[in-house]
Amino acid sequence: MSGDRRKEIMYHLPEEKIDELLREATDDRRKERLGFLKNLYSHVGGIEVVAEAHASRLAARGHDVTVVTTAVDAPPGREKRDGYDIVRYAALNPLEPHGMPYAIPNPIDCHRTVRSTVDEEFELIHVHGFNYLTSLLPILSLWREELPVVLHQHTPFIDYSPVLNVAERLNDNTVGRAVLRQADHCIAVSKNIAEYAAELGADSVQTMYNGVDTQRFSPEVAPSRNEFLYLGRLT
Repeated sequence: MSGDRRKEIMYHLPEEKIDELLREATDDRRKERLGFLKNLYSHVGGIEVVAEAHASRLAARGHDVTVVTTAVDAPPGREKRDGYDIVRYAALNPLEPHGMPYAIPNPIDCHRTVRSTVDEEFELIHVHGFNYLTSLLPILSLWREELPVVLHQHTPFIDYSPVLNVAERLNDNTVGRAVLRQADHCIAVSKNIAEYAAELGADSVQTMYNGVDTQRFSPEVAPSRNEFLYLGRLT
């Protein structure tokens, strides 16, 4: 990958900057095609909400966005949603009943789906989460393409149970490190997540907090007293 391309990736942070770089790229063709890699998509969760917001808003800005994800919560194949494409491949999600959403992809179907999607000439791959085989296997399927990879990390080490914690630690030190080695730049949504990614070997980590849609979430009147709302885990 060229040095200029790597420099561009260092600044792929806010949506406005992504939009600017994609439209003003100095390559022979404008960088408009984005590929998102996601463990689960229609699954209800914070990461899914962020990924869907990124895809729909970038599509609304005129970019050609395709989300490549698993068929755990929807049938395999391709669908159109809010101006962007979703492509799904076969996978299992056996740990979901234990509170750990970790899809295990069918390697053959994953490789075939990713390769056929890449034939559409994407210019950038945005990966959500280094923790997943659904991030690693597609990246390995793309290694010859020399596409810039931006990794978006949403979670630190999560305390589940003694048995699952051992599995999670092993996974992060193998799958996680492998994904981090393939990423040109890593974005973390908090400082402690950035520190965890650095511990696992991330060379370049930048903290970018999740935003709030102030047009959708705004108080109609100022509160008469200090009010606090906590959203998060209780255990």
